[in-house]
Parts: sequence; structure tokens; C-alpha cells
Amino acid sequence: MIRPFTYSVCRGIWIIFLCSGIVTGQDFDHYQRLRPAGIIPQDFLLSSSEKYERELSRLEAESREERKARVAFYQESFYFMNQLLLSGKVLFNDSVSNYVSEVADILLKDQPDLRASLRFYAVKSPSTNAFASNNGLILVNLGLIAKLENEAQLAFVLCHEISHFVKQHPIDIFLQTKTMDERTRISLRRDSLEDIMLAKSNYSREKELEADTLGLLLYLQSEYDLSAVESAFRVLKFADLPFANQEFSPAFFEDTTWNFPERYFLKEVAATPENADSRKSGQNHPSPDIRREVVAQKITGKSNVNRRLWILGERRFFNVQKICRYESVFLHLYYKNYEWAIYHSIFLLQEQPNSFFLKKIIAQSLYGLSKYNNEGRLPEVHRDFEFETGNIQRLHYFMEKLSPLEMNILATIYNWNLLQTQPDDQTISMMTHDLMRDLGKFYVDSLSFLMLQESRDSLDYLRRAMAATESHALFFQQLTSDLKEGHRSRPIQKGETVAPFFPQEKNRRQTSRKKNTDSGFQKVVFVDPFYQRIDERKESNIKFIQSENAEQTYILLLESYAEKAGLSYEMLSTQKLNSQSADIFCDITTLNEWANERALHDELKLVSICHNEIQALVKKYGTSHFIWTGIMAFTYARTGKGLVLTAGIIFPPLLPYSLYLAVTPDYETTIYTIIYNVETGDYQVLYPKRVKMKDNPDMLHSVSYNLIYQLKNP
Repeated sequence: MIRPFTYSVCRGIWIIFLCSGIVTGQDFDHYQRLRPAGIIPQDFLLSSSEKYERELSRLEAESREERKARVAFYQESFYFMNQLLLSGKVLFNDSVSNYVSEVADILLKDQPDLRASLRFYAVKSPSTNAFASNNGLILVNLGLIAKLENEAQLAFVLCHEISHFVKQHPIDIFLQTKTMDERTRISLRRDSLEDIMLAKSNYSREKELEADTLGLLLYLQSEYDLSAVESAFRVLKFADLPFANQEFSPAFFEDTTWNFPERYFLKEVAATPENADSRKSGQNHPSPDIRREVVAQKITGKSNVNRRLWILGERRFFNVQKICRYESVFLHLYYKNYEWAIYHSIFLLQEQPNSFFLKKIIAQSLYGLSKYNNEGRLPEVHRDFEFETGNIQRLHYFMEKLSPLEMNILATIYNWNLLQTQPDDQTISMMTHDLMRDLGKFYVDSLSFLMLQESRDSLDYLRRAMAATESHALFFQQLTSDLKEGHRSRPIQKGETVAPFFPQEKNRRQTSRKKNTDSGFQKVVFVDPFYQRIDERKESNIKFIQSENAEQTYILLLESYAEKAGLSYEMLSTQKLNSQSADIFCDITTLNEWANERALHDELKLVSICHNEIQALVKKYGTSHFIWTGIMAFTYARTGKGLVLTAGIIFPPLLPYSLYLAVTPDYETTIYTIIYNVETGDYQVLYPKRVKMKDNPDMLHSVSYNLIYQLKNP
């Protein structure tokens, strides 16, 4: 692993990427996000139990205890890695993964057997990291490549990770500790696996330095520039900072007719500590500065003649870097790091001033900040400027100075102006109207507040800003309508009657619900049903193989009962993928990311950042009703055994039952089913159930039957 996983990512399942494309042919003015394509690799198709059985067959004779530890490691590592691969975070056959693989080809051109053992994939994460698995997967985060400065630095990173694989460090660490990281002792879906895998590859000081040393030997056999080795550690040293340190000014949001007061401008920023290690060494893990010094000693005096920073080409690298930066900006938006998304987008707009993709990221980020601010929840998505360093401080300071009303107006103006350039974009249109309604809901009753009163009025500049909007006559017409609608949505005060918010939409929902009560859902789509068995009595608490097998059984039962009931359905499951299912894989990713985005906002209803993609899936599958269902079965150590045995001794007829309770565990099964209307974002929970019983076959049949029955007869 390159460094400990320090970036606080939101747990959840991520957004689909809609186009891969050839790197040199990428149109950044009309950028389309990365997505997996082509034939799905076997790494994604083989179940963890299949991988486990293959690896088990290769085990050589060894002590019983060591074999037991290896078996536990294989079960755990293959299960978690499969969950990560199937989460949609890992790309395949895309331009970035292909580029990384080509760099690996150069490094291992004289070691064909080793090259055949390795597969390289890009991971949709903004964190500056990479890690290797015991079975030859090298995963490189997009956020890492976004910060690297040249191809040679990437080559050294790959040499480091290849060395972890060669020395089998993942399994060594497990055999040394024989316990899982505490963060894995929880029930997991496929939305938090990246941090688990990174935590479990947080190698010791000795393992990291060993990988650096062995990686350097591999690097020296190539033609890559030696200066990139030391500079790569500088990138890692400042991994938690933005990939640019461009000065920000509120003037970015201004027009020739208006500007913000000087008090919104931060005069001085905290300088980046160039000579200090921004991430001190942990108890065991060496800091980048320490690692750089060790490696620097080993290359001192070696010739750098005829070595190069780029072998595949400078232009090729910077195109890949740019793709990774665009992807990282979107990921910051997804994880509600709105100010980072804005800051990086403004930086990238300097080179690509006509990029609608970047402008939309800014619009969505301003919208998110305003929605949270209006609800008094800004601290959830904003970090005080004192905690930032460099020029991004100015942006954080600016956002802190804006009042909630000012932030709402700024977001409204920016979204409206962008909508005039792309009037068919549903996402921007919905955000604009939502922001206008919030003005009426939280702040003003009518356009009367736009009347200029006194020059010292703190809102004077924003009033001029609204008067300067594109198509301002239409703007004020729409604003008037949305203000009234927003005003009607205000909380009802004592003695007050208020018209319902979105009355037409509510009537539509009631009509739809009545129709479903009569005839059931016309069609539904199941999205990757989930099953997990957890034994809380053990350190490695997830029953890996049993969980995977139970998930297959649950899917088959749902399909069987749906067929018998005549329910029109489609089953989108990663368990049912084949090599030609890349489109289905992408659809599952999109839907899971949409649902996870809803969960991340925690009851705050926002226009989804992937609204347009979701509407395309509604048309594709011919329904707006998508279902997420799952079962989690827990086994606990039974409490009060002594009391139970005592009762049996006192009352002998109860003794057999007391003995049974004393030697058996306690069981609990949680069943959930959520039906989303993805067009409106409304949902209905059918199964928020927790039952004190084991998940036996009879219970599974009952759960599956009842779910299908209620879908057919709501």
C-alpha cells in the first residue's frame, strides 16, 4: 500500500460512468464519465468461493495451525475483494486501466510469468492511494493518478505494489496478526469495501520499506527517470491537499454589473508546509519523508543517462491525468465535498473554459451547499476554513461569509444562467426551480424584497446580480411562480392554513398509489439482492462462503415466486453476470449509486446528481419501480446461561430445555425491502422487520413469498 487510507470517503455505492473512449480522442468540452466496457474479466465473474477453492488446492503441506490461518485469510480476502469488484468502484477495459496496464507491460517486459500473474484496474476513488491483493490484483485510485506529475512516478508506484504481491505481504500481515481489523467487525454491503481493503493492506514499516527496496530494483531495470522516484514521495507527502493550489477569488461568480463586498475576500492564506511532513509517521507505518530518504541513498551515484519521464508519451500521460482529474471532481461532488469540487472545477476551467461538465459540477455543488445551509446542516458538508491550507482556504472562507439567503441566491443565479445554455438538461432545470422554491419557503414572500432600499443594504449586490441574469424577464416570471409555491410549503403556524407543497405532484402520487392497490405493480426491477450471515461470537464475524451461497438462494426464491405469481420483473444481480454483461453491470452500479446518494443525504431530498442517467434506465426497463431487498442473519452468544441452568436445576422438568438453551446460540434475522419510484424519489418500505429466529429454509420461503405477494397485491 502506498499510504494509510486517510481520506474520509462517504460509505456508499458509487455513480456509473457513461463512456470510456480513447484517451487521445477525449472531448473534454463534452466530457463523458468513465465506465467499464467490453468483456467482463474473470476477476469479476468468479465467486469468492470458487477463488477460495482454487487457492486452497495450491496449498502445500504445512502445520495445521498455519493452514487454518491461511484458509481464514483466503476466505476473508476473496470475499472482501469480490465485494469491492462488484461494487462498481473498480473499472475494467477503460482508458485509465488500459494505460496503467501498458505501463506495467513496460516494467515487466522481461518477466512474462510475473506479468501473467497480475491484473491492473483503476478504482473510482479521489483518495491518493493504490494497493495489491494476494492473488495479483493491483488497484490504482483515480485520485492518485490525478496528482502524479509524470509517467515515471506512476511506474514507481506500480513497482512498489508489484513488490507487495511478489513478497505476499497481504497474507504475511494476516498470519502475523491472525485477526481482522476492527472496522471489519460490522455488517457490510458493497459500499465501504475500499476502506476495508486499504486498512487491511496498511503494512508495517518493514514491509513498506521492503516493497520500496524491491520495487526500486524493478524500476532500475526500466528506462524511467530516477528523479521521479524521489518526487513520487513528495506527491504522497501532500496527498491530502488539492491537486492544484490556484488562487480563488469570489470574482469568479461576479458579473460586470455587480460584485461581492471586500469582507468576503480572505486576505492571507495558511501556507502549505513545504518543509514539514504533512502526515507524520505512525507507530509502525513510515512517513513519505522517511521512505524518500531511504530510497534516495540507494540511487545516489547511479546514472540517469538515457532515462525518461515518459515512454508511452507525455501527451498520453497528461490526457490520462486530465481524465482522472475530471473523475475526481465528480467524486468530490458525490461524497458531498462540495467546496473541493468547486475549487478543482474552477482550476480545470482555466484550460477548458467551455466545459459544460465542469460548470454543471459547480452548479450541483452550489445547490448542495445551499440545500444543507437552508436546513441548518451546513457543517455536515463544510469544513471551517482554518482547517484548510493553501488557496482553497479562500473558497471556504467565502462560503462561510455568505448568509444562507445569499448562498441560496448565488446558487439560484448560477444554475439559472447555466440552464440558459443547456435548456434541455433536466437536472439543472429541477435544481433551479428547487432553489427558487426554497427562497419562498425559507426567506421571502414575493419579489418585493428585490426593491432597492438603502445603499448600505447588504443584499444590494445580489439584487443587482439577479437583475443581470440571462433572460432576466423569464427569470423573474419563473421566480415569482416558484416563490409562491415555496411559500405555501412553509411549516404551518398556529391558526394558519397553508396550501400543500407540489399539489399536482402529490395528487399524482395518490392516484398512482390507488392504482397499485387495485392491480399491483405493472413491472418491477430487483437491484442486486443482498444476503449476509454474521456470527458475533467470532473475531472474523462474517460467514463468507455461507453469505455468498445464501444470496444465490434468495435470488432464486424471488425469481421462482415471481414466475408463479405472474409478476412482471427483471432481476439485476451481480451473481448472474456473464462475460457479455457489461451493460447490466453498469446499470446495477448506477442504481446502487443513486440509492446510496439518497441515503447519504439522510432524509434531505435533493435532485440526484445522476438524475439524467436514472431517467434513461426508467425508459430502458419500462418501469420507475426499483426494489432493493436484503437479509442479514446474526448469531449471538446467548446471555443469562447461568440463570437458565439454575432454573432447570430448581425445576427438573425444565432441565432438558435449560440445557438446550445453555448450549445453543441466540439468533436474530433482519429483513428489509425498499421500493423506490426513481422518477420522483419517493419510497415505500415493505419489510423493516427484525425477528428473533434463525434464517432457516422455511423462513426464507415465507419472506420471498410474502414479498412477491405484496408486490402483486399491494
